[in-house]
Amino acid sequence: SSGINAEYGGGGIGRQKGTKRYGTNRGRWPTKSAKFLIKLLLSAVNNAKNQDIDLKELFVSHFVIQRAPIKRRRTYKAHGKVSRYDSHPCHAEVILSLKDEDVDEMAGIDTNSRTKASLLKHKVTRLMKQGNGLKEGASAYQVAA
Repeated sequence: SSGINAEYGGGGIGRQKGTKRYGTNRGRWPTKSAKFLIKLLLSAVNNAKNQDIDLKELFVSHFVIQRAPIKRRRTYKAHGKVSRYDSHPCHAEVILSLKDEDVDEMAGIDTNSRTKASLLKHKVTRLMKQGNGLKEGASAYQVAA
C-alpha cells in the first residue's frame, strides 16, 4: 500500500512516520477510497469479459476523479445548537481501450500531434465563422505545424 503525499494543500493532515520515504513528513493512506477504485476497475474488467474482449489487449486509457456537489446534512449538538455535517463525494471515471486502437489515426491525425489537432480545430472554427462551409472528413483539412 502506497501513501499519498500531502505536501501542498494538506491543511489538517498531521505528521506520519511512514511518509519519510516520500521525502516529506505528511501524508495519508486512503484505504477506503482505494477500495472504491479497485471495485470500479474490477467492474470495467468484468464488462470487458462480458463483451468477449481479450484482457491482455486492454489498458487504462482514461482515468479521472472530479468533485461532485457537496451533500449537506445537519448534526444536532448540546444546548440546542445545530452544525453542518457535509459529505464531499466525487465522480470517478475509467475508460479501458484496446492497445492497437489509436484514436488519432481514426480521426486522420498523425501520431503524437496534439498541436496539429489544435491547429485543425482553430482552422475549422475560423472557416465556420467565415461561412465557407465544411468539407467531409478530417483529411480534407491539411494543417502544417
